[in-house]
Amino acid sequence: MTLKTERLELHPFEARDAATLHRHWNDPEVRRHLFDGGPVSMALVRSQIASSRRWFRERGFGLFTVRRAGRVIGFAGLRPFHGGRRVELLYALRPAQQGRGYATEAAAAVLRLGFARGLRSIWAGPTRRTGRRSASCAGSRSGPRSAGCSGAGPCTTIGYGGPHDPPTRRLDPAR
Repeated sequence: MTLKTERLELHPFEARDAATLHRHWNDPEVRRHLFDGGPVSMALVRSQIASSRRWFRERGFGLFTVRRAGRVIGFAGLRPFHGGRRVELLYALRPAQQGRGYATEAAAAVLRLGFARGLRSIWAGPTRRTGRRSASCAGSRSGPRSAGCSGAGPCTTIGYGGPHDPPTRRLDPAR
């Protein structure tokens, strides 16, 4: 399954992506937002690829490489967390590709897939202002009508709800 947007193609993780993902996830500007900032081993990369393939088989969603003009510029996707009770939106782009709207475009495609697969809510926990903007804008031309935040202090988690969720966490995936 390949997701296509106006400028990007998203391809499910494959074993052949291991070296590319390993380099990407160990870039200091990318790594500080993933895996608690620590180095990422090739074994962990392979484990994430295997998990994503299993999620696609079992749940219809997983993680994708994000490509622009055939080159991998990052990754985006959905993964279960909290023991599988919730689904999280993840994405990270190479630093040279940030600030061009690619994260928003990739996140929107992934959110559409998740809602099409019957998910009622999708969570995103951006740590950077630009990430929060991408997460807030994804999936809607005007951004979410209402984004619910969890945790104390500043909003660090945005909950996207499907059409049957309470308005406090609602993002209409059709907008």
